[in-house]
Amino acid sequence: MFQLKYGVMQQKLFYVLAAYSMFNKEVGYCQGMANVVLMLMYLTEEEDVFWALTSLLRGERYQMNDFFTPKLPKLFRCLDHHLVLRKKLIPSVHKHLKKLHFEPTLYATKWFLQC
Repeated sequence: MFQLKYGVMQQKLFYVLAAYSMFNKEVGYCQGMANVVLMLMYLTEEEDVFWALTSLLRGERYQMNDFFTPKLPKLFRCLDHHLVLRKKLIPSVHKHLKKLHFEPTLYATKWFLQC
């Protein structure tokens, strides 16, 4: 569906992301946003995708904006929280991963940006 280079769906993806980058100058465009938009495009038309993205990023309920602003502050808060939970809930796994220097940034970043 999105594999055809410059195909209809890729153009729609581009249009939604370009429009959103102009609409929300604080965020602009961040690569992880494409995955969110792609999922939404399977469900509805591009104008509705734009407004759904707006709701996800700027709406009071989800507040995902800071996942995509420069320096990704919400992402790092979530990664820190994940580390605290990992240590509390699965201490043996935490200890083993810590010994291997296997930090959440290595495996959990995509979890938060592409959920």
